[in-house]
Amino acid sequence: MIVIASDKFKGTLSSLRAGSAICHGLGKLNGQEIAVVTMADGGEGTAEALGAHAKEGMFFEYTDVDGSEAAYIPSCGENLSWQPCVCRRDIPLRQRTSREVGVAIRRAAESNSYTRIDIGIGGTLTADGGLGMLEGLGYIVERDDNELPISIKSPGLLADYYRKRLRGLADVCAPLYSESGLSAMSFIAQKGADNRDREWCSALFSRLKQIFPGNDKHGGAGGGIGFALERIVGCTVTSGASVILEKVLYGLSPKLIITGEGRLDPQTIGGKTVAAVYDYASRRGIAAMTFCGSMADGVDLCNVFPCVQDGSPLPSDPYTTLLKTAEAARPYIENLL
Repeated sequence: MIVIASDKFKGTLSSLRAGSAICHGLGKLNGQEIAVVTMADGGEGTAEALGAHAKEGMFFEYTDVDGSEAAYIPSCGENLSWQPCVCRRDIPLRQRTSREVGVAIRRAAESNSYTRIDIGIGGTLTADGGLGMLEGLGYIVERDDNELPISIKSPGLLADYYRKRLRGLADVCAPLYSESGLSAMSFIAQKGADNRDREWCSALFSRLKQIFPGNDKHGGAGGGIGFALERIVGCTVTSGASVILEKVLYGLSPKLIITGEGRLDPQTIGGKTVAAVYDYASRRGIAAMTFCGSMADGVDLCNVFPCVQDGSPLPSDPYTTLLKTAEAARPYIENLL
């Protein structure tokens, strides 16, 4: 069996649409059964990958592989009624807040209906270190005149519930702040940061690391939402792609996993879907390969098939371009099998 577990090609193809193009391009492939599954990494598309259904426009719910009922709260990108509040580009980055994420989490917690509450941490347009989310959860954040945190007070009994029941699904493995390498600072430009935003975010992230020192493996995810969950709430935060991959592959025994992404770059290796697939396959002795729109220099992965050279314009018909790339790769895959 071959499983195609592609992430979305951002701005062009959904996970399933990309998987369909690859599947049709490969054809019968020596009679191998091919299954296309929906993949995501904790950002946009995660609700669909989990098989979740919207609940009263506030959050999602789904049944896990063990039969337990779980809630899923996306930090953005899933068309819930409150999400425009955290997906704003009309105000400076330093003024945006993740508060409504916390409100939705608290609503799910107060329903007392779920054994676990998952929070998708990816694709956000906020970079408030998760402070707004904490306030939505009931934490009290005291700030100085520059709106930087001085202290953060626990919400009492709710804090223990959050620590035990919440789980963050991060789309990247990166700390909140670092002098070099990936961190939350690496992603603020794509959120629309200007120079004042950059200075403020740097000061905010540094302050949070001073107040809550220690390792924060996923602290840079979601503009610091990962840090707030990991270091302040104290709940589990893990790779969203790895969790989702385990769920969508449950009960399947592939000999090859094919994944994909719009553009492979150094961020890909930091916990994105492609990295999770290669890690999953390596631990189980399964072959893995990737189709992508383009690939930047310095990405050390084997069996990669880009559609166009890095820096080239987007094709007018991404679906057909991906399909033809898969057709061209077919002889290689037949030898791989």
